[in-house]
Amino acid sequence: MERGFTIDPRYLPTMGSRRDKDDGPSYGDLLQASTTSTLGNLRYGLPLQFETLAGTLSEEDERQYIRGLRQTASKAARQAPGGPASWEEFTSGKAGLGEFISENLVSSLPYSAGVLAGGAGGFALGGPGGAVAGAALGGTPQFSSQNVARSVEEKGRLSEQAASRSLFVAPAQGAAEFLITRYIPGLRGLLGATAGEAGNILTRTAKSIGKAGATEGTAEVAQQAGERYSAGLALNDADAAREFVASFGTGFFVGGALGSFGGVRGRKSEDPNSISNEELAADVDNDLQTPLLPAPSFVTDSAGRTATGGEGVDRVDDARARQ
Repeated sequence: MERGFTIDPRYLPTMGSRRDKDDGPSYGDLLQASTTSTLGNLRYGLPLQFETLAGTLSEEDERQYIRGLRQTASKAARQAPGGPASWEEFTSGKAGLGEFISENLVSSLPYSAGVLAGGAGGFALGGPGGAVAGAALGGTPQFSSQNVARSVEEKGRLSEQAASRSLFVAPAQGAAEFLITRYIPGLRGLLGATAGEAGNILTRTAKSIGKAGATEGTAEVAQQAGERYSAGLALNDADAAREFVASFGTGFFVGGALGSFGGVRGRKSEDPNSISNEELAADVDNDLQTPLLPAPSFVTDSAGRTATGGEGVDRVDDARARQ
């Protein structure tokens, strides 16, 4: 999904745009705001969802949870006015490529924590398959609460249908978020990818950037579609198309930046039957220094005949004995 906060900027007209200010939010501001958003959604969104589905939600609790979600979004917007550079700001030239990538990457860190933790734990228990399952499970609370916050933002409250949809799509959103690890050295082994791309480092890096960007861009579109579905929004109108384009573009460049490290290869596992270049060179040296056959020796008998040492000498001695 698009990195940022759960509240749409048009609902915060007094907050202004970060591009209208001389100094935009720092990376620390973005990280703080994203953490505030993540924790606030979990704190208020999950109980709102659970009690809605369980049929135990009182009117007072509903007002409290909704108020908490709105206060969370407002607080995050104050901490980093305008949030990270948007796709529109990047494509219009108001934000540079490095600024666009770095700000969105920093803002994504809190959102990815549960997914990465779940993936690592799942890998320890069940290998690559367990990693995907763990990422889906670990990401469910975050994405489910994010979906709830979007529903409240768009509709003003959370219906039972929206609560069900938010929970239903969350595991898939978490699993999609985890796919980018395939192109990050140190993490790609979690999905069973133990080697980088083929070719020299430039070729490997270019391939990794393209594949990582496409993977993350597609994942972002899927996550955004899940968010809109949860909120009961159309998936085929002009607003949806704009969101999907922005999500894919953001994911492509952020994912491509992470995939740029895919050109770096880790050390290959050693074949127990292979030998190193050093061992091979030592064997060749030994072979060159060791004669293939014993050096011949020459012996002359009493009759003036000459023979080589070893077996030939024995034959000469036998002939002399018969004479």
